[in-house]
Amino acid sequence: MVIFLPLDIWSMGRGRYYPLIAFLILVSEIFVFLCLAISKQGVIGFLWCYPAILALYFLLSKRQSWIVNAFLLIIALSKVWNTFARSVVIRAIVTLITVSILSAIFISAIAFSPICSSAPHRFENRDLLM
Repeated sequence: MVIFLPLDIWSMGRGRYYPLIAFLILVSEIFVFLCLAISKQGVIGFLWCYPAILALYFLLSKRQSWIVNAFLLIIALSKVWNTFARSVVIRAIVTLITVSILSAIFISAIAFSPICSSAPHRFENRDLLM
């Protein structure tokens, strides 16, 4: 990621942007990081799933973020199922799904708010940081 981000910024500065490459590299690195964090750090590593869900909703398009967050939920919850006690697993499942659903609702509300619709461009693509 340290190598990719400066190259991505450099290519955008030259007028070229490759969203599919950025998508594949960003998502794969986030998944690897989360799997390693959950395996090595336990509950503390699992807590990184919450900001990852929020970041993916803001960084990706609507369809991409739904698909990637579904995979993130499946991968994270399978790692949690194999690592934690059942009482913690139930809490993790409920809170992670709730955060994902609420994030999708809030992003939709932001994208279709009157402030965004009066802006020069609408955030239909959810590429708020691009």
